[in-house]
Amino acid sequence: MVTVADSLSELYPVCTERPIEMRGFINGNYGSFNRHWFKAQDGDEAPGMGVIFIAAVNGEDTINAWGAAAENGYGFLGWDKTQLVTQATCYAAADLAPVFPFAENPGAYFQYYSVDIAADQDAGTPLHAGATGGFLTADYATKVYAACLYFHADTGAVPQRLVGMVASGGHGG
Repeated sequence: MVTVADSLSELYPVCTERPIEMRGFINGNYGSFNRHWFKAQDGDEAPGMGVIFIAAVNGEDTINAWGAAAENGYGFLGWDKTQLVTQATCYAAADLAPVFPFAENPGAYFQYYSVDIAADQDAGTPLHAGATGGFLTADYATKVYAACLYFHADTGAVPQRLVGMVASGGHGG
């Protein structure tokens, strides 16, 4: 008999040993999400982090974890299991890493890197760029990149990975 997940938290559990970003419905079509490969800048970029292009000559092929309130976020970093054991591991400097652009993957579910869950987050809570590549509960003063997929209580573990979805509207800012 097949066991059917009856809630989103069962269907998309938080797990650092399983990627949640590879397949799903994008613009009504089932298939792989759009993914691009860029070099990690300095070895502190981990799967689930938000990334930006570095501001330098030839910065178009190198990404870095974004800083707080970044308005030019490009996408979120994916997990290449051929390089990293778990999502909690960082890419080494100059490693080629998969990046899923926000603009090309609206509505995609992914495990994001949360830097602050001091308060409960309800389903749909908007998220913007927090410090060191993480996502933070949005205050609408900066661009909204994603939203919580389902309710997460404060576990006291900061930072951690939670399940979210790419915001299709990009409101805020």
